[in-house]
Amino acid sequence: MLKMKKLLAAAIVLGTLASGSAYAAGVMPVDRTVAVANNDIILESELAKAVVNLKRNFQKTGQEIPPEDVVRKSALERLIVNSLIMQLAEQNGITMTDSDIDRAISHMAALNHTTVPAMLAQAAREGFSEAEYRNEVKENIIIGEVTRNQVRSRINISDQEVEQLALMLKDNAAAMKSYHLGLIFIKLDPDATPAQTDAANRKVKQIKDELARGKVFANVAARFSDAPTGVNGGDLGTIPESQLPPHIADAVREHKKGDIVGPVRTDQGLSIIKIYDMGGMTPEPVEQVKVKHILLRTSIIFDDKAAEAKLAALRASIVNGDKSFDDVARSNSEDYSNSFNGGLMDWMNPEVFDPAFRDAIAALKPGEISKPFKSSFGWHLAELVGRKVDRDSLEAYKVKAREILFNRTIAEESERWQREIRDTSYVKIYE
Repeated sequence: MLKMKKLLAAAIVLGTLASGSAYAAGVMPVDRTVAVANNDIILESELAKAVVNLKRNFQKTGQEIPPEDVVRKSALERLIVNSLIMQLAEQNGITMTDSDIDRAISHMAALNHTTVPAMLAQAAREGFSEAEYRNEVKENIIIGEVTRNQVRSRINISDQEVEQLALMLKDNAAAMKSYHLGLIFIKLDPDATPAQTDAANRKVKQIKDELARGKVFANVAARFSDAPTGVNGGDLGTIPESQLPPHIADAVREHKKGDIVGPVRTDQGLSIIKIYDMGGMTPEPVEQVKVKHILLRTSIIFDDKAAEAKLAALRASIVNGDKSFDDVARSNSEDYSNSFNGGLMDWMNPEVFDPAFRDAIAALKPGEISKPFKSSFGWHLAELVGRKVDRDSLEAYKVKAREILFNRTIAEESERWQREIRDTSYVKIYE
Protein backbone atom coordinates (compact mmCIF):
# COMPACT_ATOMS: atom_id res chain seq x y z
CA MET A 1 0.00 0.00 0.00
CA LEU A 2 2.77 2.47 0.92
CA LYS A 3 4.70 1.61 -2.23
CA MET A 4 1.64 2.13 -4.44
CA LYS A 5 0.95 5.53 -2.84
CA LYS A 6 4.53 6.61 -3.49
CA LEU A 7 4.41 5.48 -7.12
CA LEU A 8 1.16 7.35 -7.70
CA ALA A 9 2.60 10.47 -6.06
CA ALA A 10 5.70 10.29 -8.25
CA ALA A 11 3.56 9.91 -11.37
CA ILE A 12 1.50 12.95 -10.42
CA VAL A 13 4.64 15.01 -9.76
CA LEU A 14 6.16 14.04 -13.09
CA GLY A 15 2.92 14.72 -14.95
CA THR A 16 2.58 18.12 -13.33
CA LEU A 17 6.16 19.07 -14.08
CA ALA A 18 5.94 17.88 -17.66
CA SER A 19 2.98 20.13 -18.38
CA GLY A 20 3.90 23.06 -16.15
CA SER A 21 6.32 25.92 -15.87
CA ALA A 22 9.35 23.77 -15.02
CA TYR A 23 9.07 22.02 -18.37
CA ALA A 24 8.50 25.33 -20.18
CA ALA A 25 11.69 26.66 -18.67
CA GLY A 26 13.62 23.69 -19.99
CA VAL A 27 14.06 22.08 -16.54
CA MET A 28 12.66 18.58 -15.98
CA PRO A 29 13.36 17.22 -12.45
CA VAL A 30 12.88 13.46 -12.11
CA ASP A 31 11.56 12.00 -8.84
CA ARG A 32 13.60 8.82 -8.91
CA THR A 33 13.73 6.01 -6.35
CA VAL A 34 16.74 6.34 -4.05
CA ALA A 35 16.05 3.32 -1.82
CA VAL A 36 13.72 0.38 -1.29
CA ALA A 37 12.81 -0.66 2.28
CA ASN A 38 10.81 -3.90 2.32
CA ASN A 39 7.54 -2.97 0.55
CA ASP A 40 8.12 0.78 0.39
CA ILE A 41 10.16 3.03 -1.86
CA ILE A 42 11.91 6.24 -0.85
CA LEU A 43 11.90 8.99 -3.44
CA GLU A 44 14.49 11.63 -4.26
CA SER A 45 11.97 14.35 -3.33
CA GLU A 46 11.54 12.83 0.16
CA LEU A 47 15.29 12.61 0.65
CA ALA A 48 15.83 16.18 -0.56
CA LYS A 49 13.25 17.42 1.95
CA ALA A 50 14.84 15.36 4.74
CA VAL A 51 18.29 16.77 3.91
CA VAL A 52 16.96 20.34 4.11
CA ASN A 53 15.30 19.62 7.46
CA LEU A 54 18.42 18.00 8.88
CA LYS A 55 20.57 20.96 7.85
CA ARG A 56 18.02 23.26 9.49
CA ASN A 57 18.29 21.25 12.72
CA PHE A 58 22.06 21.69 12.71
CA GLN A 59 21.66 25.45 12.19
CA LYS A 60 19.09 25.71 15.00
CA THR A 61 21.53 24.17 17.47
CA GLY A 62 24.44 26.29 16.26
CA GLN A 63 26.30 23.33 14.81
CA GLU A 64 28.48 23.38 11.72
CA ILE A 65 26.71 21.55 8.89
CA PRO A 66 28.63 18.38 7.95
CA PRO A 67 29.59 17.66 4.31
CA GLU A 68 26.70 17.07 1.91
CA ASP A 69 27.35 13.32 1.54
CA VAL A 70 27.29 12.85 5.33
CA VAL A 71 24.01 14.74 5.72
CA ARG A 72 22.48 12.85 2.81
CA LYS A 73 23.52 9.45 4.21
CA SER A 74 22.20 10.28 7.70
CA ALA A 75 18.90 11.56 6.34
CA LEU A 76 18.45 8.49 4.14
CA GLU A 77 19.12 6.08 7.01
CA ARG A 78 16.50 7.83 9.14
CA LEU A 79 13.97 7.66 6.28
CA ILE A 80 14.66 3.93 5.86
CA VAL A 81 14.15 3.13 9.55
CA ASN A 82 11.03 5.31 9.74
CA SER A 83 9.61 3.60 6.66
CA LEU A 84 10.16 0.14 8.15
CA ILE A 85 8.41 1.17 11.38
CA MET A 86 5.49 2.78 9.53
CA GLN A 87 5.04 -0.41 7.50
CA LEU A 88 4.90 -2.39 10.74
CA ALA A 89 2.28 0.05 12.04
CA GLU A 90 0.19 -0.42 8.90
CA GLN A 91 0.40 -4.21 9.23
CA ASN A 92 -0.89 -3.95 12.81
CA GLY A 93 -3.65 -1.47 12.04
CA ILE A 94 -2.08 1.36 14.05
CA THR A 95 -3.12 4.74 12.67
CA MET A 96 -4.41 8.16 13.71
CA THR A 97 -7.59 9.96 12.67
CA ASP A 98 -7.71 13.67 11.88
CA SER A 99 -9.24 14.24 15.33
CA ASP A 100 -6.34 12.36 16.94
CA ILE A 101 -3.86 14.58 15.11
CA ASP A 102 -5.77 17.73 16.13
CA ARG A 103 -5.60 16.69 19.79
CA ALA A 104 -1.89 15.85 19.50
CA ILE A 105 -1.03 19.24 17.99
CA SER A 106 -3.10 21.07 20.62
CA HIS A 107 -1.29 19.09 23.34
CA MET A 108 2.10 20.01 21.81
CA ALA A 109 1.11 23.69 21.68
CA ALA A 110 0.09 23.65 25.35
CA LEU A 111 3.36 21.99 26.39
CA ASN A 112 5.34 24.63 24.50
CA HIS A 113 3.23 27.53 25.86
CA THR A 114 2.13 28.60 22.39
CA THR A 115 -0.90 28.29 20.12
CA VAL A 116 -1.73 25.96 17.23
CA PRO A 117 -1.79 28.84 14.66
CA ALA A 118 1.65 29.95 15.88
CA MET A 119 3.02 26.42 15.48
CA LEU A 120 1.57 26.12 11.96
CA ALA A 121 3.03 29.53 11.07
CA GLN A 122 6.46 28.41 12.28
CA ALA A 123 6.14 25.21 10.24
CA ALA A 124 5.25 27.29 7.16
CA ARG A 125 8.37 29.44 7.67
CA GLU A 126 10.38 26.21 7.69
CA GLY A 127 8.87 25.07 4.39
CA PHE A 128 6.10 22.76 5.63
CA SER A 129 2.57 23.02 4.34
CA GLU A 130 -0.12 22.35 6.95
CA ALA A 131 -0.74 18.91 5.42
CA GLU A 132 2.98 18.06 5.55
CA TYR A 133 3.26 19.25 9.15
CA ARG A 134 0.23 17.20 10.22
CA ASN A 135 1.66 14.14 8.48
CA GLU A 136 5.01 14.63 10.24
CA VAL A 137 3.28 14.84 13.64
CA LYS A 138 1.28 11.72 12.79
CA GLU A 139 4.35 9.73 11.72
CA ASN A 140 6.40 10.79 14.76
CA ILE A 141 3.64 9.73 17.16
CA ILE A 142 3.01 6.41 15.41
CA ILE A 143 6.74 5.62 15.20
CA GLY A 144 7.11 6.34 18.92
CA GLU A 145 4.08 4.23 19.80
CA VAL A 146 5.14 1.26 17.64
CA THR A 147 8.67 1.37 19.05
CA ARG A 148 7.45 1.44 22.66
CA ASN A 149 5.00 -1.40 22.03
CA GLN A 150 7.66 -3.55 20.39
CA VAL A 151 10.21 -3.16 23.18
CA ARG A 152 7.80 -3.21 26.14
CA SER A 153 7.84 -7.02 26.28
CA ARG A 154 11.65 -6.96 26.59
CA ILE A 155 11.57 -4.84 29.74
CA ASN A 156 11.39 -6.61 33.09
CA ILE A 157 11.59 -4.36 36.15
CA SER A 158 11.57 -6.05 39.54
CA ASP A 159 9.85 -4.67 42.65
CA GLN A 160 13.23 -4.75 44.40
CA GLU A 161 14.79 -2.46 41.76
CA VAL A 162 11.85 -0.08 42.09
CA GLU A 163 12.07 0.10 45.88
CA GLN A 164 15.85 0.60 45.91
CA LEU A 165 15.64 3.47 43.43
CA ALA A 166 12.62 4.99 45.19
CA LEU A 167 14.50 5.10 48.49
CA MET A 168 17.51 6.68 46.77
CA LEU A 169 15.33 9.30 45.09
CA LYS A 170 13.58 10.16 48.34
CA ASP A 171 16.87 10.45 50.27
CA ASN A 172 18.61 12.51 47.56
CA ALA A 173 15.74 14.47 46.01
CA ALA A 174 17.37 17.85 46.55
CA ALA A 175 20.69 16.83 45.04
CA MET A 176 19.73 14.84 41.96
CA LYS A 177 22.19 15.34 39.12
CA SER A 178 21.33 15.84 35.47
CA TYR A 179 23.60 15.70 32.42
CA HIS A 180 23.43 17.19 28.95
CA LEU A 181 25.30 14.62 26.86
CA GLY A 182 26.37 13.86 23.32
CA LEU A 183 27.00 10.31 22.10
CA ILE A 184 29.00 8.68 19.32
CA PHE A 185 28.19 4.96 19.15
CA ILE A 186 30.17 2.41 17.13
CA LYS A 187 28.37 -0.90 16.70
CA LEU A 188 30.46 -3.97 17.63
CA ASP A 189 28.78 -7.30 18.29
CA PRO A 190 29.98 -9.53 21.16
CA ASP A 191 30.95 -12.24 18.64
CA ALA A 192 32.72 -9.84 16.27
CA THR A 193 35.66 -11.22 14.32
CA PRO A 194 39.18 -9.88 14.99
CA ALA A 195 38.95 -7.96 11.71
CA GLN A 196 35.67 -6.33 12.74
CA THR A 197 37.06 -5.46 16.16
CA ASP A 198 40.15 -3.95 14.55
CA ALA A 199 38.02 -1.87 12.16
CA ALA A 200 35.89 -0.55 15.08
CA ASN A 201 39.02 0.34 17.07
CA ARG A 202 40.50 2.17 14.07
CA LYS A 203 37.28 4.15 13.71
CA VAL A 204 37.39 5.06 17.42
CA LYS A 205 40.98 6.23 17.03
CA GLN A 206 40.05 8.38 14.04
CA ILE A 207 37.15 9.89 16.02
CA LYS A 208 39.33 10.69 19.03
CA ASP A 209 42.05 12.14 16.81
CA GLU A 210 39.55 14.46 15.12
CA LEU A 211 38.08 15.54 18.46
CA ALA A 212 41.59 16.17 19.82
CA ARG A 213 42.22 18.45 16.82
CA GLY A 214 39.20 20.53 17.82
CA LYS A 215 36.56 19.17 15.46
CA VAL A 216 32.98 19.86 16.60
CA PHE A 217 31.62 16.80 18.45
CA ALA A 218 28.20 17.03 16.76
CA ASN A 219 29.75 17.01 13.30
CA VAL A 220 31.93 14.02 14.12
CA ALA A 221 28.90 12.22 15.55
CA ALA A 222 26.89 12.89 12.39
CA ARG A 223 29.66 11.32 10.31
CA PHE A 224 30.53 8.29 12.41
CA SER A 225 27.81 7.37 14.93
CA ASP A 226 25.78 4.20 14.31
CA ALA A 227 23.08 5.29 16.79
CA PRO A 228 19.81 6.86 15.55
CA THR A 229 20.79 10.02 17.47
CA GLY A 230 23.75 10.46 15.11
CA VAL A 231 21.45 12.18 12.65
CA ASN A 232 21.07 15.02 15.21
CA GLY A 233 24.75 15.25 16.02
CA GLY A 234 24.51 12.65 18.80
CA ASP A 235 22.74 15.10 21.15
CA LEU A 236 20.90 13.16 23.89
CA GLY A 237 19.51 16.28 25.55
CA THR A 238 19.43 16.81 29.33
CA ILE A 239 18.81 13.59 31.27
CA PRO A 240 18.60 12.93 35.03
CA GLU A 241 21.48 10.74 36.21
CA SER A 242 18.94 8.17 37.41
CA GLN A 243 17.64 7.78 33.83
CA LEU A 244 21.03 7.22 32.21
CA PRO A 245 21.96 3.71 31.11
CA PRO A 246 24.18 2.31 33.89
CA HIS A 247 27.33 2.10 31.76
CA ILE A 248 27.01 5.79 30.78
CA ALA A 249 26.16 6.92 34.32
CA ASP A 250 29.21 5.09 35.68
CA ALA A 251 31.43 6.56 32.95
CA VAL A 252 30.47 10.23 33.41
CA ARG A 253 30.03 10.33 37.20
CA GLU A 254 33.61 11.33 38.04
CA HIS A 255 34.07 13.71 35.10
CA LYS A 256 33.36 17.40 34.60
CA LYS A 257 31.63 19.66 32.11
CA GLY A 258 33.38 19.65 28.72
CA ASP A 259 35.05 16.25 29.15
CA ILE A 260 34.97 13.60 26.44
CA VAL A 261 34.71 10.13 27.97
CA GLY A 262 35.37 6.72 26.48
CA PRO A 263 35.31 4.58 24.54
CA VAL A 264 33.01 2.66 26.91
CA ARG A 265 32.50 -0.98 25.88
CA THR A 266 29.14 -2.74 26.16
CA ASP A 267 27.78 -5.87 24.52
CA GLN A 268 26.37 -3.65 21.75
CA GLY A 269 29.48 -1.68 20.87
CA LEU A 270 31.67 1.28 21.82
CA SER A 271 30.43 4.64 23.14
CA ILE A 272 32.23 7.98 23.19
CA ILE A 273 30.43 10.55 25.35
CA LYS A 274 30.72 14.33 25.58
CA ILE A 275 29.51 16.12 28.73
CA TYR A 276 28.02 19.39 27.49
CA ASP A 277 26.65 20.40 30.88
CA MET A 278 25.73 19.06 34.30
CA GLY A 279 23.74 20.32 37.24
CA GLY A 280 21.20 19.64 39.98
CA MET A 281 17.62 18.58 39.40
CA THR A 282 14.59 18.90 41.65
CA PRO A 283 11.99 16.23 41.05
CA GLU A 284 8.53 17.37 39.99
CA PRO A 285 5.35 16.33 41.80
CA VAL A 286 4.08 12.93 40.70
CA GLU A 287 0.61 12.75 39.20
CA GLN A 288 -1.06 9.39 39.77
CA VAL A 289 -4.29 7.86 38.58
CA LYS A 290 -6.12 4.73 39.67
CA VAL A 291 -8.08 3.14 36.82
CA LYS A 292 -10.25 0.12 36.11
CA HIS A 293 -10.48 -1.10 32.54
CA ILE A 294 -11.96 -3.78 30.31
CA LEU A 295 -9.92 -4.91 27.30
CA LEU A 296 -11.21 -6.68 24.20
CA ARG A 297 -8.74 -7.82 21.55
CA THR A 298 -9.76 -7.98 17.89
CA SER A 299 -9.21 -10.79 15.40
CA ILE A 300 -10.22 -11.81 11.89
CA ILE A 301 -13.64 -12.91 13.14
CA PHE A 302 -14.02 -10.22 15.83
CA ASP A 303 -13.24 -6.87 14.19
CA ASP A 304 -13.17 -3.27 15.42
CA LYS A 305 -16.88 -2.74 14.78
CA ALA A 306 -17.85 -5.83 16.78
CA ALA A 307 -15.53 -4.94 19.67
CA GLU A 308 -16.84 -1.37 19.88
CA ALA A 309 -20.47 -2.57 19.76
CA LYS A 310 -19.90 -5.16 22.50
CA LEU A 311 -18.24 -2.61 24.78
CA ALA A 312 -21.04 -0.10 24.14
CA ALA A 313 -23.57 -2.73 25.24
CA LEU A 314 -21.51 -3.60 28.33
CA ARG A 315 -21.19 0.09 29.20
CA ALA A 316 -24.97 0.53 28.96
CA SER A 317 -25.51 -2.40 31.35
CA ILE A 318 -23.11 -0.81 33.87
CA VAL A 319 -24.53 2.72 33.58
CA ASN A 320 -28.08 1.39 33.90
CA GLY A 321 -27.13 -0.44 37.11
CA ASP A 322 -27.76 -3.93 35.72
CA LYS A 323 -24.18 -5.01 36.38
CA SER A 324 -21.12 -3.64 38.17
CA PHE A 325 -17.96 -2.63 36.34
CA ASP A 326 -16.02 -5.19 38.40
CA ASP A 327 -18.29 -8.09 37.42
CA VAL A 328 -18.22 -7.13 33.74
CA ALA A 329 -14.41 -6.90 33.82
CA ARG A 330 -14.06 -10.31 35.49
CA SER A 331 -16.32 -11.91 32.87
CA ASN A 332 -15.11 -10.13 29.73
CA SER A 333 -11.73 -8.41 30.03
CA GLU A 334 -8.82 -9.98 28.18
CA ASP A 335 -6.22 -8.20 30.31
CA TYR A 336 -5.66 -11.19 32.55
CA SER A 337 -3.17 -9.35 34.75
CA ASN A 338 -6.03 -7.47 36.43
CA SER A 339 -9.38 -8.87 35.17
CA PHE A 340 -9.60 -11.08 38.29
CA ASN A 341 -9.54 -7.86 40.35
CA GLY A 342 -12.35 -6.17 38.44
CA GLY A 343 -9.91 -4.58 35.98
CA LEU A 344 -8.32 -2.47 38.74
CA MET A 345 -4.78 -1.19 38.25
CA ASP A 346 -2.74 0.32 41.07
CA TRP A 347 -1.83 4.01 41.27
CA MET A 348 0.26 4.84 38.19
CA ASN A 349 1.68 7.85 36.38
CA PRO A 350 -0.59 8.26 33.31
CA GLU A 351 2.44 8.92 31.10
CA VAL A 352 3.36 5.22 31.22
CA PHE A 353 0.10 4.29 29.45
CA ASP A 354 -0.44 3.89 25.74
CA PRO A 355 -1.12 7.45 24.37
CA ALA A 356 -4.72 6.62 23.38
CA PHE A 357 -5.40 5.19 26.87
CA ARG A 358 -3.72 8.16 28.57
CA ASP A 359 -5.76 10.68 26.56
CA ALA A 360 -9.04 8.83 27.19
CA ILE A 361 -8.66 8.83 30.98
CA ALA A 362 -7.41 12.43 30.99
CA ALA A 363 -10.93 13.53 30.03
CA LEU A 364 -12.61 11.59 32.87
CA LYS A 365 -13.64 12.68 36.35
CA PRO A 366 -13.46 10.19 39.24
CA GLY A 367 -16.34 7.73 38.90
CA GLU A 368 -16.88 8.39 35.19
CA ILE A 369 -16.76 5.59 32.61
CA SER A 370 -15.36 6.28 29.17
CA LYS A 371 -17.03 5.44 25.90
CA PRO A 372 -15.36 2.56 24.00
CA PHE A 373 -11.98 3.59 22.60
CA LYS A 374 -9.15 1.88 20.76
CA SER A 375 -5.48 1.72 21.70
CA SER A 376 -2.63 -0.29 20.22
CA PHE A 377 -3.59 -3.16 22.58
CA GLY A 378 -7.27 -3.39 21.55
CA TRP A 379 -10.59 -1.83 22.58
CA HIS A 380 -11.24 -0.54 26.11
CA LEU A 381 -13.77 0.73 28.57
CA ALA A 382 -12.10 2.64 31.40
CA GLU A 383 -13.38 3.94 34.72
CA LEU A 384 -11.35 6.57 36.56
CA VAL A 385 -11.34 5.60 40.24
CA GLY A 386 -9.21 8.49 41.46
CA ARG A 387 -6.59 11.10 40.62
CA LYS A 388 -4.00 12.69 42.91
CA VAL A 389 -0.74 14.59 42.99
CA ASP A 390 1.69 13.06 45.43
CA ARG A 391 4.98 14.65 46.45
CA ASP A 392 6.59 13.07 49.45
CA SER A 393 5.39 9.53 50.12
CA LEU A 394 7.50 6.48 49.32
CA GLU A 395 4.66 5.26 47.09
CA ALA A 396 4.98 8.43 45.03
CA TYR A 397 8.69 7.83 44.63
CA LYS A 398 7.99 4.22 43.66
CA VAL A 399 5.81 5.48 40.81
CA LYS A 400 8.59 7.84 39.72
CA ALA A 401 11.22 5.11 40.13
CA ARG A 402 9.29 2.67 37.95
CA GLU A 403 8.86 5.38 35.32
CA ILE A 404 12.58 6.20 35.42
CA LEU A 405 13.64 2.54 35.15
CA PHE A 406 11.21 2.01 32.28
CA ASN A 407 12.39 5.11 30.39
CA ARG A 408 16.03 4.23 30.98
CA THR A 409 15.57 0.74 29.61
CA ILE A 410 13.24 1.67 26.77
CA ALA A 411 15.77 4.17 25.40
CA GLU A 412 18.42 1.45 25.13
CA GLU A 413 16.02 -1.18 23.84
CA SER A 414 14.49 1.21 21.30
CA GLU A 415 17.87 1.88 19.68
CA ARG A 416 18.67 -1.82 19.73
CA TRP A 417 15.31 -2.75 18.20
CA GLN A 418 15.62 -0.13 15.46
CA ARG A 419 19.06 -1.45 14.54
CA GLU A 420 17.62 -4.98 14.48
CA ILE A 421 14.77 -4.18 12.10
CA ARG A 422 17.20 -2.27 9.85
CA ASP A 423 19.62 -5.24 9.81
CA THR A 424 16.92 -7.89 9.22
CA SER A 425 14.87 -6.08 6.55
CA TYR A 426 15.31 -5.94 2.80
CA VAL A 427 16.97 -2.63 2.03
CA LYS A 428 18.35 -1.63 -1.36
CA ILE A 429 20.02 1.77 -1.77
CA TYR A 430 20.45 3.29 -5.23
CA GLU A 431 23.06 5.89 -4.34
